[in-house]
Amino acid sequence: MALKTIIDGLTQHKLNFSITYTSDERRNYSSANYCDKWNRCDNENQMDITLIAIKASGCSSFDCDYNEIVELDLSDSFLRENMEQGLSMDFNSKASISSRVSIPSSYIKGYLKVAN
Repeated sequence: MALKTIIDGLTQHKLNFSITYTSDERRNYSSANYCDKWNRCDNENQMDITLIAIKASGCSSFDCDYNEIVELDLSDSFLRENMEQGLSMDFNSKASISSRVSIPSSYIKGYLKVAN
């Protein structure tokens, strides 16, 4: 989490996610969904994400090293609801590959203490 903004009186936070992988094609991360404490991820309520940057390097005739940076808006109330147990999210790509990110409780608490 990197940025706090206030829109129409509501506090929003931005989670920046960077992933590096080697593949024959770009994954195109496009959405995220919340996973509960039993690691069940809600595919029904997917959240849109914003592509910030993509870089391809070290390309051969078979594959490239890709780095995708995406951003997800999270509400202040969502972070506070998940402050005690932490949270996990799946970032989903158009290539049908997902990457799970877990944010520990201590990180959320520390971030909210500094951000507010």
